Amino acid sequence: MEKPSDGGAKMEKGFILMFIFSIIFNILGVGLVVKRYFVNKSVEKTLAVPSIVEQPIQVTPIWLHKVSQFDVLDKFCNDKDIVFLGDSLTERFLINEFNPDLSILNRGISGDTTDGLLKRIDKLLLNCKPSKLFMMIGINDMAKGKSFSNILTNYNTLLLNITKESQNTHIYIQSVLPIGKSKDAISKEDISNFNNDLQNIANQFDNLTYIDIASSLKDQEGYLDELYTQDEVHLNGKAYKVWNDLIQQYLVSL
Repeated sequence: MEKPSDGGAKMEKGFILMFIFSIIFNILGVGLVVKRYFVNKSVEKTLAVPSIVEQPIQVTPIWLHKVSQFDVLDKFCNDKDIVFLGDSLTERFLINEFNPDLSILNRGISGDTTDGLLKRIDKLLLNCKPSKLFMMIGINDMAKGKSFSNILTNYNTLLLNITKESQNTHIYIQSVLPIGKSKDAISKEDISNFNNDLQNIANQFDNLTYIDIASSLKDQEGYLDELYTQDEVHLNGKAYKVWNDLIQQYLVSL
């Protein structure tokens, strides 16, 4: 039997080397696929964990539409006007009809929070230096799980901005209102404690008055009295009449 020529041996050796390299590359390829799979799973788990970094303020089209109206109307504001800031409780307050002889601007927006007020207060103060400013805000912050310290920090920032940009404006902080017994997202104790904190903040400012609205709308257990609501959160006409009566002396005072 003839021995293979040198050329044939070299060719056979080349095929063997190519075969070995092919196996190695396939193994490496499988390894990379497996690694990428587990890396992606790890990333998915990481992304699923809530970030401890505070997220940007989420605003709704309704919020944007209301603010865009305020931007137009605030240009006609004068230093005799009275401004009400707040959420849906303020927005639904027909304050102008309760007080037809006063110039009152209702700047309440349903669902608003202290973050929302911070986002829009600068534009208001740019055009409007009202004689009085009534503010009721915070219940939606609490419902979203925001800490007391965070809400109160926002309050302090709001008050500092207002007193700086509109020095002749008297500010009235109105207590956060109670909610019904079946609405367990926020406890009556938390609402009471938060209102105590608001009163303490009010005492730190010269041109600021705290008004307790909550006590007049509570039942004997400390919840929002069913006489004043249909949904245990928002107010009916009787409640707004009580609210308006409580602030009447501040509305008409010089």
